[in-house]
Amino acid sequence: MDRRDFIKYSTCLALAGGLGVLGYHKFCPQNSSPFFYKSKKDLPKRIGLEACNECQLNCVRCWMREEEEYLKSINAFGYLKFQDFKNLVDNYDFDEIELSANGEIFLNPELGDIIKYAYEKGIGLTAFNGVNLNTLTEEMAEILVKYQFRLLWVSIDGATQEVYQIYRRGGDFNKVLDNIRMIQKYKEKYNSEFPEIVYKFIIFGHNEHETVKAKEIADSLGIKILYELNAFPEYSPWRDYEWIKKTTGFDISAMKQDENASQDILLKTSGENDNSAYQKVLKDSFCGVLFHRPQIDWNGNLLGCCINYGDMNFGVNVFKEGLLNALNNPNVLYGKQMVTDLSTPPKEECVCSKCAIYNGIRENNTPFKYKS
Repeated sequence: MDRRDFIKYSTCLALAGGLGVLGYHKFCPQNSSPFFYKSKKDLPKRIGLEACNECQLNCVRCWMREEEEYLKSINAFGYLKFQDFKNLVDNYDFDEIELSANGEIFLNPELGDIIKYAYEKGIGLTAFNGVNLNTLTEEMAEILVKYQFRLLWVSIDGATQEVYQIYRRGGDFNKVLDNIRMIQKYKEKYNSEFPEIVYKFIIFGHNEHETVKAKEIADSLGIKILYELNAFPEYSPWRDYEWIKKTTGFDISAMKQDENASQDILLKTSGENDNSAYQKVLKDSFCGVLFHRPQIDWNGNLLGCCINYGDMNFGVNVFKEGLLNALNNPNVLYGKQMVTDLSTPPKEECVCSKCAIYNGIRENNTPFKYKS
C-alpha cells in the first residue's frame, strides 16, 4: 500500500468528509486571491519544518520504507541544516514550529543548535507528529529541557518489547523508556514542565491486550498516554471491541456504522479533560495544515501539508524564494481554491490534484472549510 492508498483508508479521512462548504467562487488572479498574503506580517505564525526524514527503524507500514529506493534515487532523504533554519527564522515572525514529520528528528546532527536558537528567538518547538526516541544522548536530553522544547509524542504502541517490536521493527522498548526517564530527570533538575511527553499508543489487534499495562507504565513515568486507532483496517485488525471500548473509550462498532464520525472521537488521552493541545493538532489535520501551519521539507521545498513528501510538492523552495513568495505561488493559491471551492477544476501541475484527501472531498462534495 502506498501513501495515497493509506490516506484513503485513514481514520482521519472522516474529518475531511465532515467539513462544511466555504463558498468562495471563481478563482481570482494571483494578487486578488482571498488567500494572497500582502506582507510578511500576514503570514501564519506556525509552520511545519521537517528536521530529518531519515529513520533507524523499519515500521511495518511506513511509506518512506515502501518507497525507499525511489526516494533515494531523487535524493529525497536528508536533514535540516542549522544555517537554513537560522536564515528562515531571522526573516519571519514565528510562534511555533513543528519539527517532526516523516523521520526521526534525533538523527539530525544539528538539532541541538536548532533547539537553542529557537529558544533564543522565543519560538516554541514541537514534535506531535511523533518520534520513536530510540536514539537520545544525555546531552540532547538536557538540551530538550534546558531550552524548553514544548511537546514530544513518542510512538510506542506496546507495553512489552515482544509486542512493541511487532510494528516498530528494529526498536528497543526498554531503551525508549530509559530515554523518557532521562528527560524526566532533567525536568526535575531544572524544575521544568517541558517538554511535555506523551506515550502514543496506536491500537492494533496484536497489542490491544496491553492498553491497560501501557497506561500503568505511562503513569509510572509521569506522562500522559494517547490512544489512536490503527489507520490500516486490513493490517492487524482489532479483536475484542468491548475490551477496547472499556479500556480506551473507543466504540469501534459505533464508528464503523458512522463513517462521518468527527475526528475528535478518534483520539483518546488519559488525565484531565482539557485536550486543547490535541484539539489544536486536529484543527491542523490535512488540508488545514496548508492554511494554518504550512509544511516545509528539510531542504526547503514547500510540501504544503503533512501528506506530501519527496517530489510531491508545490515546486517552490522556501529557502531560496522566501516564505512570502512561496505561499503566494500560483500553484499554492490554486490548491487552496481547489479544496475550498469544488467549482474550481483540478489542475495537473498542482500537487493537490494527486491527493486522496482532495479526491475524497470531491467525492463527498464537502469542501474544506477555511477559517482565518
